[in-house]
Amino acid sequence: MEIDANKYYEYHVSQSTLSSTIESCWWIFDIIGTNYFSSAPNINNKRTIFNTLPGGEANKLTLYGIKALLTTGNIVDSFVLLRKFRDNIFLDLYLISKDRTAYEKKLESISKLSDIVDADSIDQLIKNLSSDDEDVQNWFQDKFINEQKKRIRRQIIGYSNFVKAIKGSNKSIEQLYSRFFDELLSIMDNRLENYVHSNGFTVISNEILSHPKERLCSIIKSIDRLITDLLIVYISTIILLNSTLLQSSDYVDALDMEERPINDSQYWIAPGISDFIKDNIKDINTDLFEYIKSCDNYSMKLDE
Repeated sequence: MEIDANKYYEYHVSQSTLSSTIESCWWIFDIIGTNYFSSAPNINNKRTIFNTLPGGEANKLTLYGIKALLTTGNIVDSFVLLRKFRDNIFLDLYLISKDRTAYEKKLESISKLSDIVDADSIDQLIKNLSSDDEDVQNWFQDKFINEQKKRIRRQIIGYSNFVKAIKGSNKSIEQLYSRFFDELLSIMDNRLENYVHSNGFTVISNEILSHPKERLCSIIKSIDRLITDLLIVYISTIILLNSTLLQSSDYVDALDMEERPINDSQYWIAPGISDFIKDNIKDINTDLFEYIKSCDNYSMKLDE
């Protein structure tokens, strides 16, 4: 079938699985973001650090931007947005890890201080964030002057710093990455860096040469794979940090309707996320699935 030259890229994108992958990601971010806002760790109804996951919200638009660029043949810029997608994912994982760590420290402090009995004292403990936590909050609120911004970006903010902090948050996550993700992320990083910085003629040529059908389909497929791999890292890490963020709404919905929840429904995984886990982790990498299941502190029903 002859394809209109103006529709060449759009046609091949539409024939790929990229659209369904993006749609799945959109719902995954929506579910996790909603659960984080409504039920992430808090003490006395006060959030420990952050109210939302900005990376996930931004990635909803970033994914559609990647697709739009591909449909016009703008290959290199689609990889630039893919790098942004990766950075946002690890920003959210960083925030989840900091929130959980802060929550655990506050609970530990409260349990040791027998004289804390009033809500104001508990609230004060929550406000006593570490210097890193305060720096991140100030960074979000753009309160730093130029020299401070440089220091924060070098020492705390940024993809490599986020990964380091996430891996250092507990031993289980450190082992998760060393066993399953370090090599994958290294390969991914090199590829994304090449596109961002235009290293080598083969990368630059993506903007100045036409794309035969086979090469274009290969590029679209590789982007689809990169997005899926990043979601595997994202969901696996969340399971070790706080798997309740993957929770189905059934339990809460029943309570809101003043009905008795179905037995154990608080452990159900949201349908779109459970499908992703089954199709991309459980059925593909049994060792990874068994590891994250064994490290889930909330006993969520990952295999149902």
